[in-house]
This record gives sequence, structure tokens and C-alpha cells, in this order.
Amino acid sequence: MQRILVAIDGSEPAWKALDVAAELARALGARVDLLHVVRPEPPPAGIAAYAEAERIPLEEEIARWRSERLEGDEIAREAAERLRTKGVRAVETIVEEGSPAPAILATAERLGADLVVVGSRGRTGLLATLLGSVSKRVAEEAPCSVLVVR
Repeated sequence: MQRILVAIDGSEPAWKALDVAAELARALGARVDLLHVVRPEPPPAGIAAYAEAERIPLEEEIARWRSERLEGDEIAREAAERLRTKGVRAVETIVEEGSPAPAILATAERLGADLVVVGSRGRTGLLATLLGSVSKRVAEEAPCSVLVVR
């Protein structure tokens, strides 16, 4: 095992997953790629007239997206630093736009990951049905092994 992809979103389960991945990477001498997924960028400002006519607060949406993007960059930076303090030397950070499960799956494929490590939010029943489970979808569709950390 040479390449581990860790999906990190700043949640407690994701930090636990990061710690488990650090132990594995250190023991195996593997590199770790950290992935944080943010919502897609809002539409270009060229549709401002449409947004105004439809009373869509486009500027607020762009500001919110920029804030989330900066927060995502900070989460990835913090996760990389945490790995380095645990003795993992080969660390890369990736911040992608999109929906979490498809972005994790595409990144695992693109990087040729040997393992994907994700945290589990523990959603079950109706909540899991309505919101979906990123970890479940990744485990079912990933091109490699998946470790779900609780």
C-alpha cells in the first residue's frame, strides 16, 4: 500500500479517520493525499441580471462560497500539519469543488489510491435515506479498498 486518500471535512469523524490514516501511513511508509470538497463555485457574475430579476442574492452566494473555500483550504492545511506532526512526511492537499461522494471517487481513481479512508457520521434510517451516506457510497463504488472510521 503506497497511496492513501483521506477525505477530510472538519468533522469529528473525519479527524478520527485522519488519525487512523496517519498510523497506517507511518507504519507502511505510504503517502497521504488529503481531500476536502467544497460546493461548486456559483455561476459567473454575468448572470447577475437574471439573479436580480429572480431575487436570488448572487453576491451573498459568491461571498458564502469564497468563505467556504477559504475554510476548506484551512481544514486541508490543518490536516496536513496534523499528519506531519504524527510523522507522515509525504502529504499532499487537494481541495475540489463538487458533491463529496463523486469527488472522492473521482479523486481516488485519478490518483490511483490504494486505500480511501473516510469518517462515518453514523446516520441511519430516514436521515441516511434523505441525506445519503457519503461513506456508504464511497465504500460501494470506490476502485480500491475503503476504511470507514467511526
